[in-house]
Amino acid sequence: MSIQQYRPGDAPSRVPRGSACLSCRRRKMRCDGVRPVCGQCVHMEREYDCEYTDGPMPSPTQLLERDVARLEARIRELESDPQRAQKPPPNAPKLVGSSHKPSASSSSLATMVSASIVPDDPESEVHQAVIGILIGIFVPHASQVGFFMNIPRFLDAAYIPNPAVRRATLSPALLDCVLLWGAHFSNNHSLKIHEPTLLSRAVGSLASGKSLHDRTIQTIQAEVLLANYFFCQSRMLEGTYHCSAAVALALSCKLNRVRSASPPESLSAPGMFALAPPRDTVEEGERINAFWAAYIVDRCWSAAQGSHANDVFVGVQIDTPWPQEMGAYEEGVLTADLRSYNTVNMFLNDPISDVPYDTRSMLALRAKAATLFERATRLASQWSHAIPDFDGFYVQVYQLDAVLRSFAASLPSLDRPEVSENIELAAHLLVTRTYVLVAAIRLHNHLEAPLTSSIEERPDLIAAKEAADAIDSVRLSELPFLDPILAMLWSVIARVFIDNLKLVGPDPSRQSLLLYLGRIMNTMALYTHTSALMASQMTLLQNDLGMLNMSEAPGTINPHA
Repeated sequence: MSIQQYRPGDAPSRVPRGSACLSCRRRKMRCDGVRPVCGQCVHMEREYDCEYTDGPMPSPTQLLERDVARLEARIRELESDPQRAQKPPPNAPKLVGSSHKPSASSSSLATMVSASIVPDDPESEVHQAVIGILIGIFVPHASQVGFFMNIPRFLDAAYIPNPAVRRATLSPALLDCVLLWGAHFSNNHSLKIHEPTLLSRAVGSLASGKSLHDRTIQTIQAEVLLANYFFCQSRMLEGTYHCSAAVALALSCKLNRVRSASPPESLSAPGMFALAPPRDTVEEGERINAFWAAYIVDRCWSAAQGSHANDVFVGVQIDTPWPQEMGAYEEGVLTADLRSYNTVNMFLNDPISDVPYDTRSMLALRAKAATLFERATRLASQWSHAIPDFDGFYVQVYQLDAVLRSFAASLPSLDRPEVSENIELAAHLLVTRTYVLVAAIRLHNHLEAPLTSSIEERPDLIAAKEAADAIDSVRLSELPFLDPILAMLWSVIARVFIDNLKLVGPDPSRQSLLLYLGRIMNTMALYTHTSALMASQMTLLQNDLGMLNMSEAPGTINPHA
């Protein structure tokens, strides 16, 4: 979806209580009640998720929830009545590998029923009802964890009832990764307990490599999802491994040269996965978005961890046009004559250029912000007191700073009605703007302290305050999950305030710094229960505060409480 699609005058009229669609109710959005698909779901490109529950027939989601409730009831029955557990009723789920020996305990039989719903073996099928519910939980958060594929097409494949046909259409590794995230997002204990099993299935499915050659784009999608999952769990080494796998696949398929204006390269290079021509512009759009999804996860996490030594993009020419929303590809934005060249470098030379087409999609803005974040981090890491070309280094700093300022000024304000009223759009812009502000912090931190007459004039502190203020423009209470990278970005921002607290005495500016720090840490505390990385970063910040003889900033929440 492009930013231009959201207009203040498009606000829907209120419908009678209880008549809103299930999607709008979940997101606490105003629904116009239009059937079969409401206006909000059309604007958000969520037609597949628009369901009404006030009709005479139950909705698909309600039917799936009934199936899972029936399975849970069976587990409780086995746990409470060992005699009945020895002989399951005819309509009970088939227990994979169970023999129903009379000596089996009720708890072990209950475990078998649970295992039949989500088997350990990746070759065995997850129960169809569980697939439906976990996908339904996943989809509203999909864009926050790097899902780039066409969702209606993915859903069509995932809901194929015949397992053999589904496996031939949809990579089991991708499905397992989606189900893994669905279990992670779920508040239902009966679903959440399957998260470790689904993780094992996802890792095993990817390790088998069965989808590598015939469903490469789906494999890239699975690697991106699994990388973000491991990062969210603060398992950085595993996250980096799967991130590298996604990038390696994307480059092996030459996804960095989609629609290139450069002369075509040979497809017979060693290690090349030659893709068949795309069937339509939507499939070609998935390839474009696949490259940028891998690029974003690599740029942001390598910069966040400070790992630049083995940059796979050094010397790689990127001609692929900036990514678009799926709706744009469906509408034909990829015209037959569209060609692109040197995409990233062209942006760095002219940050507000929209060549070859409108590049203000949320995905494009995220990719550009990740580019700036990585470039600023890399440049700042090269600084030292003994730098040989001091003047040349500062020329690079000020050039990149100019690009940062220009790009930041071009971003839509979080206060615009069409942004503030659309919680998903606001979440995307919050992450994008935070990338840019942390890039400014990284670029100026330690570089300009001697050049400013007061702490308040330091560019890194100004950027940190702006990032903290941006949080107040988004209704975070309606966002139970955000992009895992925010754990790292908010930590950088918090440390700016902590570092400046070391430099000021007991004056009004100190109290202001404490309030800003409290705002950041309070926000981080909201997400410590859904992100182990957020919790670990909070612990590190509290340790830093302890060294200042303060256990925590005013009003902050203890994430371990």
